[in-house]
Amino acid sequence: MVAAIMHMLLLDRGGNVTTGTAAITQTTTRAYGTNDGVHPGFQFTATVTGMVLSTTFDVAAVVSTQTWHAELWSNNAGSPGSQIGVDSDGVSVSAAGVATFTFATPPVITGGTVYWMVFQPGATAPDILSINCGADTAGYGSGRNTTITSIADNLGVELKIGITQFGS
Repeated sequence: MVAAIMHMLLLDRGGNVTTGTAAITQTTTRAYGTNDGVHPGFQFTATVTGMVLSTTFDVAAVVSTQTWHAELWSNNAGSPGSQIGVDSDGVSVSAAGVATFTFATPPVITGGTVYWMVFQPGATAPDILSINCGADTAGYGSGRNTTITSIADNLGVELKIGITQFGS
């Protein structure tokens, strides 16, 4: 019976794929707040057909503690189009380090399709936090704006983001 359980666990883990730029070397930071564009967004292509389980961003510094959540958005000509599914669980971001957002109801994705992962603070304030970034990376995009549907790949660097997908 133990062998059967081990086999099932291995099969389950085999469907998880983490993509994004979380592993790139940190070279700079980008601030988020009312003066800079309070919504960080990250454009990526789904590597599997299935669902998004969680996402992360790498916090460089926190000026104002906020509860953040993540949202998956469709791509509309290089900007977020419309939200897919429901928000992630809220995460209180109060210090530097990796913030992990889990979707209680994972949004559905299609392999090879471009999406945006957008992060929202619970309240807007000037200079909320800074996120670590690395070199501009082909296949990804990073931007910020106060209006989600106006986010575009315009930072010239990539946010350090990880996206865990499950599927085949």
